[in-house]
Amino acid sequence: MSFITCKLCEKEYVFLTNLCVKCRRVKHLLSIYNDDVYKCLEQVLVRNDKQQHYKLNKIKDNNTTDNSNDRNYKITKEIKEEDTKTLNKRCMKELKTKLDTLKKD
Repeated sequence: MSFITCKLCEKEYVFLTNLCVKCRRVKHLLSIYNDDVYKCLEQVLVRNDKQQHYKLNKIKDNNTTDNSNDRNYKITKEIKEEDTKTLNKRCMKELKTKLDTLKKD
């Protein structure tokens, strides 16, 4: 008995059909939306030259900068600067105010 691969993706093995489950879904979407599927794929997945250059520059900039614009970086830096005691006090104060507002509602 020979195994047959999916005619579209050529990755999955299929029996009694030509398409695997995922490719059948794609075929179904194509039958419903026609060329709109191709347009959507082109717009979402394929990058033009301008987008490629932008992405490359963004990656290059992220590797060379100090990440000072990155929100997570700022939060981590703040936490490192703040000692644990102060941090605990601040967290407890925030929790208390949130609980108080919940009690009022």
